[in-house]
Amino acid sequence: MLQKYKLYKTRQEAQRKEGNLDILILRFPLIEGARWNGNLYNNLDERTFNFSQSEQNLMVNDLSLDSVIVIEQDSNINLIQRDVAFDKYAKGIGLIYRYREFIFTRTDGINTENDVDSGLTYKMVIRDYHTPS
Repeated sequence: MLQKYKLYKTRQEAQRKEGNLDILILRFPLIEGARWNGNLYNNLDERTFNFSQSEQNLMVNDLSLDSVIVIEQDSNINLIQRDVAFDKYAKGIGLIYRYREFIFTRTDGINTENDVDSGLTYKMVIRDYHTPS
């Protein structure tokens, strides 16, 4: 099922509302290395977002996109857990790529052949877009 959400943008920030959850996705001005609490406007634990890089041009599904930025969420990677999340946004379009990976490994710490991975990995990628004239 396709998840619906609403976007709100002011001069200082952009928020995404998913159900009753407000997520602070961008802080303006965009300065590489900037960090903020993505859960500032909800009651979830703090989740650090950071503007990690900008790419001038990016090809995605035969679409040539300009002014793409990458927003990373805090990651947790260790011997038993891999929690990675980031989004890519294109100027004038919005979200074009979303990646989430939540993997847990059960291990006895001795024989890695018996390790069991569980969790999920997913990505959403733009296929097409339309900008009203």
